[in-house]
Amino acid sequence: MNRYTVVTSRALAGFSLAALLASCGGGGGGEVSGSGTLSVACSGAQCGASDAQTYRGSGVGIWRYDNSDSGSGTSVPITLNGVGGRTVTLVFTNVSDRDASMPSISASVAAPPAMASKQARPDPAHVPGINQIPPHIRDYQPPIERASQATARQDRVAAAVRAAAEGDTREWQDSSGKAFQATLARRWAATDGRMLNIWVENGERGDAKVSEALLDNVKARFSSNQNSVYPIVTDLVGAPWGATVGSGYIGPEQDLHIVMSNLTPDGQPWGLIGYFFSANAFLKSYEQLSNEAVALFLDTETMYLGGEQGRNTGYTTLAHEMTHMVNFYQRAARTGVNPDNRFAVWLEETTAMMMEDVASGRVVPGFNPLRDADFGNWIHQSQNCDYIRQWDADVNSSCFSYPIAANFGGYLLRQYGIGFYRSLVRGTSSTDSFALLDQAIKQAGGSGARTALRDWGAALALLPATPPAGFGYPRRAQDGYDLPAIHGPDYASLRNLPSSAPSSLKASGHFPVVRRPAGATYTETVAVPAGSALTVVVQ
Repeated sequence: MNRYTVVTSRALAGFSLAALLASCGGGGGGEVSGSGTLSVACSGAQCGASDAQTYRGSGVGIWRYDNSDSGSGTSVPITLNGVGGRTVTLVFTNVSDRDASMPSISASVAAPPAMASKQARPDPAHVPGINQIPPHIRDYQPPIERASQATARQDRVAAAVRAAAEGDTREWQDSSGKAFQATLARRWAATDGRMLNIWVENGERGDAKVSEALLDNVKARFSSNQNSVYPIVTDLVGAPWGATVGSGYIGPEQDLHIVMSNLTPDGQPWGLIGYFFSANAFLKSYEQLSNEAVALFLDTETMYLGGEQGRNTGYTTLAHEMTHMVNFYQRAARTGVNPDNRFAVWLEETTAMMMEDVASGRVVPGFNPLRDADFGNWIHQSQNCDYIRQWDADVNSSCFSYPIAANFGGYLLRQYGIGFYRSLVRGTSSTDSFALLDQAIKQAGGSGARTALRDWGAALALLPATPPAGFGYPRRAQDGYDLPAIHGPDYASLRNLPSSAPSSLKASGHFPVVRRPAGATYTETVAVPAGSALTVVVQ
């Protein structure tokens, strides 16, 4: 279960959420001018499109129209033959960087399954897998001005937080500055020689809490061999700490610390599950909240009260948060305190979600957060969301950004591979995050980020595990990493189709509708918003 899960098939066992599907009007009735024509968008053995108007009877047929007009919608007549008994899904995707007026269109027309009684939504703070990161951690702004202008100061260089032996105790403070005592429970060397430490808050260690077996498991999952968090993250993203440029940072020789603490002491798992706080990398003379340490924090209650699900979540949380740690060092501290080097929040979080996807199969065999949680979460919530310009961390929002990031990132990984991911996280050719992503996709053989956004949207049609090339979530095994396939039809009961069209299609947003043709031919004329694309899927 992923740290950011809103709902899952397990949380909604027996609760069907396929199409609400009333056929009603909607949309903003935006200006429409001109006429376009569909063209075949797929190829190869899995492609079911014979030509621009014919489905061949098997496979997945995919057709497309791109409206490059930035000013108005374009009318597109659709006529597809051979579709009797099949499902036709229309996915409108805004590939531009601004919202577009959505012309009127009837919502999904389909026969919904019998609806189970709707269960009350649980308290988001305790839904399995949701990591409630406080905004002051995620949005923290390092003391850049103070550090960059302090060249004349003679600040001490903080010695690395060190301990002579397991059993040593020191004071730590949480992200709000509250102090607590913790004892060193495990200390060992990573394969690159860096010393790794696990600290446990005093009072949280014991057979019924953080047991010796649990400590051994955290140690093993974090760094015991090449199938653990530390070597995977350093291999793909880089070292977590070293020499820095600019004043204000702690010294280059640092251990890495996992601090296990009761982050939300309420007697329940979940809530705030773990975090990396870049404030800890600064001297206290620059940042009073600093522990002057390279540290990851992990919630104890989630680990010992959340069962196997909680432990697996904790292990993948370490991979996610260590990615933030390395990104901060490699993109800011190592090159100088320059905010332009850092990813925008949407790409920062996307790369961390991608790391969970990549690492999970080796760190927690049999578990994958995208397949087991985030795909269902994405198709359950609204897809008409602009997660690139408007990052939304509210778990109650219909545009909760974490599952969107996980799914876009998972699509990119399966289409472009591990080398693409390594190139993306290490890329420095632009200070614009979208441009960096665009370049990384093109270097991997793709057509760019906007094309990827468009083709990713076809997954809302619930594509099978073996889709046409360039679409969906096929399995990808590469460079020792195994990304599992996602079989869309398995999630049909979780897909929440909109009951009416929106007045506007958000930048980077999708709007899917479903048709079930009664006869062999499906005919409809739709208007594609300005700067948007229409993808038609038959299966």
